[in-house]
This record gives sequence, structure tokens and C-alpha cells, in this order.
Amino acid sequence: MDTQYPETDNKSAIIRLFHVSKRFGAQAALTDVNLDVENNEFLFLTGPSGAGKSTLLKLLYLADTISEGQILLKGMNLSRLPKKRLPFLRRDIGVVFQDYKLIPTRTVYDNIALVLEVAGANGKFVKRKVSHLLRTVDMEHKAGAYPQSLSGGEQQRVAVARAICGDPDIVLADEPTGSLDAESAKVIMDLLSGIHARGATVLVATHDEALLKNTRRRIVTLKQGCIVDQGF
Repeated sequence: MDTQYPETDNKSAIIRLFHVSKRFGAQAALTDVNLDVENNEFLFLTGPSGAGKSTLLKLLYLADTISEGQILLKGMNLSRLPKKRLPFLRRDIGVVFQDYKLIPTRTVYDNIALVLEVAGANGKFVKRKVSHLLRTVDMEHKAGAYPQSLSGGEQQRVAVARAICGDPDIVLADEPTGSLDAESAKVIMDLLSGIHARGATVLVATHDEALLKNTRRRIVTLKQGCIVDQGF
């Protein structure tokens, strides 16, 4: 019989983790993590390298499965979710990676459009949506360029546009400014703040102290796979 978590119901939380642990063999990446993320919250995950930030995000964007505990995403228990529902849930989650993960053989335009095309959107909608996103991230002039010709900051702008092209309810960003200069980092964080302002729940994993300094966002600190603080 499944254990029920928790005893109280937080209906305003879009993400809920209950006693979540993740192990890789004998190595514990996360241990007994409990966390509620409110709908339309902007939250930072921080901690040293190896603290479990990326592992936690991977569990949320369904790239890996938990070893123990439960995760509720938009009220759905991931452990009980039928496999046929996973593609539909993934469409509600946008992911921004530190290393961009753009397809090198596709243009900037095509890297973004592919997400909509896979979802079955018609050509006119795809063209209108992608053009709008390229303007939003100030990359319209590079629509026909290939990723290898872009700077790191430009690639990350494209990655942000790709992450939000399906209007996801949740955006997860794993060290989105980790390899960028200060000016490019500010552009990316401004884009993520704009996404949040339009209604998305945003989680940013970072060890960049400059991003955390003077922020009014909630900061969840991980250390050796455990949450040790979650204040402001």
C-alpha cells in the first residue's frame, strides 16, 4: 500500500515533494527532501557542486525517477502516472540547461519550432509563435544561424525561447547563467523574470552568489542531498 503524504493538503502548491530520496547505487544524491513550491512562485535552488540541485530538477522534468517518497506535479503523483500521460505532462514543463542542448544541425528558428511541430501545431501558428519568441529574446536577426556560430549568451537566449514556446506552467533552469558573463547573465535572468510575470512557476538552480544577493525570492539551500534552509 502506498504511503500517503502529507496529512494536510496545500492546494496552492504546483510542485510537492514528500520524503523524496534518490540513490545511484550506494551513493545518495537526495535524502528525505520535503518541499512545496507555490503556483507562480520564483524559487532559487542553491548549494555547492554535488549538493543535489540538478538531480532534483531531473526528477521534476521526468528525466529520472525517485528511489523513495512521492512527487506531486500539478496534483498528479508521478509514481502513479500512466506512461501514456507523460508526454502531455512534459509539455507543461520547460527546461533550460546550462549547456544549452541545442541541436547543432538545425537553425535557431528550427530549434524552437521543433517543440511546437512535435506537439502537432500547424505551420501558420508555428511561424507566428517562433517569430514572436525570437523578438522576445532579441534573436530575430539570427533566426537562420546555427548554434555553433552563436555566443554562449545567444545560445542561452535561444534555449530560453525553446523552453517557453509551449507556454509551460513550470520552467526549470539548471545553472542557466553558469557559463555566461555578467551582462549575458542579466539578460537571461530578466527573461526568466518576464516568464514568471506572465504566470509561470520558475525554479532556478544556481551556485552564483551574484544572483542570490539582495533577491526577494525564496532560496532553498541543499547540502549533501538534504535541504538545510529555505528562507529569503
